[in-house]
Amino acid sequence: MFQRIGGDWISGISQLRRASPSPPRLSRIPECKGYNRRMINSHQQQSMPRLVVAALASGAGKTTVTIALMHHWRQEGRRVQPFKVGPDYIDPNFHEAITGAASWNLDAWMESPEGVRRVFWERARESEVAVIEGVMGLFDGMGLGPDNNSTAHIARILTAPVLLVLDVYAVSETAAALVLGVRQYAPEMRLGGVILNRVGSPGHYARVKDAIEEAAQVPVLGYLPASPEIQVPERHLGLTRLNASQLAEWTAGLRDLAETTFDWPAIWSVAESAPPLAEPASALPRPPLSSRRRAPRVALALDDAFWFYYPANLSLLRQLGAELVPFSPLRGDPIPREATHLYWGGGFPEQYLPVLAERRRAWAQYRACIEDGLLTLAECGGWMMMAETLWNTDGEAFDLLGVAPVSMRMTAQVQAVGYREVEVLASTRAFVPGTGFRGHEFHYSRQQRVAPRPAYRLRTPQGDKEDGYATDTLVAGYAHLYFPSNVEAVAAWLGGGQGRQ
Repeated sequence: MFQRIGGDWISGISQLRRASPSPPRLSRIPECKGYNRRMINSHQQQSMPRLVVAALASGAGKTTVTIALMHHWRQEGRRVQPFKVGPDYIDPNFHEAITGAASWNLDAWMESPEGVRRVFWERARESEVAVIEGVMGLFDGMGLGPDNNSTAHIARILTAPVLLVLDVYAVSETAAALVLGVRQYAPEMRLGGVILNRVGSPGHYARVKDAIEEAAQVPVLGYLPASPEIQVPERHLGLTRLNASQLAEWTAGLRDLAETTFDWPAIWSVAESAPPLAEPASALPRPPLSSRRRAPRVALALDDAFWFYYPANLSLLRQLGAELVPFSPLRGDPIPREATHLYWGGGFPEQYLPVLAERRRAWAQYRACIEDGLLTLAECGGWMMMAETLWNTDGEAFDLLGVAPVSMRMTAQVQAVGYREVEVLASTRAFVPGTGFRGHEFHYSRQQRVAPRPAYRLRTPQGDKEDGYATDTLVAGYAHLYFPSNVEAVAAWLGGGQGRQ
């Protein structure tokens, strides 16, 4: 588990993927249906069937409908490329488990609009359909206005049609007013259709469908009934991570419902209605690494406790010449001897504290490697592991690596969430002071003691604050850095380590 290395990404959910039944492969799909054909003209435009799944609020059923679409098209043998609007890790986890393809984040704040187009083009060009799951409410983003990194903004950047998921529990004709309001608020948006969620009965569906189609002139393309069996348990960013058997059971029930309640030909027509996309003119700059004796080898903490990594980050490391070498702290794997760097990302270590606490021999090796000068970047859950002690919500204390003179405590309430402008404060072998990144912060733990040498200054809507801890070779903090926001700094980090002597 968690050992696959392929292409320019590392799969972190092999166990979940095995629970998804393998789709039947079709020996031939008629070209007249447009399944396999790609249209490229002299201006390097390519037809890319695509669909944005959006809603008016979180919890309305976006993920459920997204998974239903991906699963159905995979069962038909189509190559599906998933995407997620915003900085989330958990929804993409489900996407990859269903499609077998890494789900990439589309974020116009951490990237530029051109960067969003570039990521989409590079990942979707070989697929037969791209499914983009939105975030929060359709128009909710960074502030007000059309360029606020909302789902609607990403749909406009990609000229992608929108499939609106509408929760109609205890609602009938009012649903028509909501859809009409969306049309009038953003008349330029390609609103391709509506899927109704939590429908009470066939009669309820017919009433709502008729009202929407008459008042808003938007087709209703199916529904899901009000059924707890098809709703994903909520946790943290809105979802939890299902194990293999849970995922198989959930998708089976969802598949059986959606097969009979969705208008699949009409939904496919909406995806195909997306206009051709032009190949982005510019590529992300790839600065050369400084001279070194050998290519950097980045030890990557990767298992059920630590798997919060942006695919774009891992891809960039590989494109800059690094080899990614995964190891599992949960199993007590040693950091590979050939590693020149350590990248320890976030996840849910608090769920595995009793198991992690048993890996004392591994802890000693990790601590020795880091203190001996292994260039280390730790984020969120990885930063927590650098502490001396972590208390869980029951007040139990667990010893951790102890390379940072701080302690941590889990809380029942979220301690910080949101986008961050990150400024490096400490001078290290990794980064010079003033180095900037864009990133995201989300955690349910807090520091009990202030670190003597903070790593970052985080700019937040509530004001600036210091974060993390740094030594000459260790940079650790709660912020999840988005590497493409400062390619040169990532290249400098990779170029700074020559391995342990």
